[in-house]
Amino acid sequence: TGLRKKWAEQALRSIPFIMARTILSISLVIIGLLFTANQAAAVGVSVKPQRIVLELKAGQMATSQVLVTNVGSEPAVYQVYPDKFSDQISVSPTDFKLESQASQLVTLIVKTKAAFDLITNLSVVARPLAAGGVTAGSGVKVPVNVTVSGLSLFISLALLGLAVVISLLAIFMVNLKSRKSHRIFLK
Repeated sequence: TGLRKKWAEQALRSIPFIMARTILSISLVIIGLLFTANQAAAVGVSVKPQRIVLELKAGQMATSQVLVTNVGSEPAVYQVYPDKFSDQISVSPTDFKLESQASQLVTLIVKTKAAFDLITNLSVVARPLAAGGVTAGSGVKVPVNVTVSGLSLFISLALLGLAVVISLLAIFMVNLKSRKSHRIFLK
């Protein structure tokens, strides 16, 4: 029983030490958060239009424009890119800096070779210029729907030309056959 009593006394003495150490750790975390809270930065972004819908024929090109505005109170850097189909959808400019309340016109160019629908998003991401402290970026996803239909003008003209050549060959063959049968009839 003496050993148990000694162990219990040591445990009671270590509890205040453990509590003091825990309180000190929590206090340091809170103080750290308070000092870094004044360094936090957030940015804002606005994009018009809120949706892009394009229709074009295969092999042709279509363009659209979006207006990106920094609605935050601090300057920020922006990045604009399509989430999918980056081989067929290009954006210019892709990276730029905007002062508070400033705007940038961004051009979207779509080039396709085949008839199908492209459904993706145009991502516009804003990040604060200041790299120190806690930074919070923001972003917008603009739905992009592109309907690519029919044949391109070049392919249509090529098919029309091929049809004309085949028609002329058929007429020539009929005339040739007709002449041969006409010669046999005259002999």
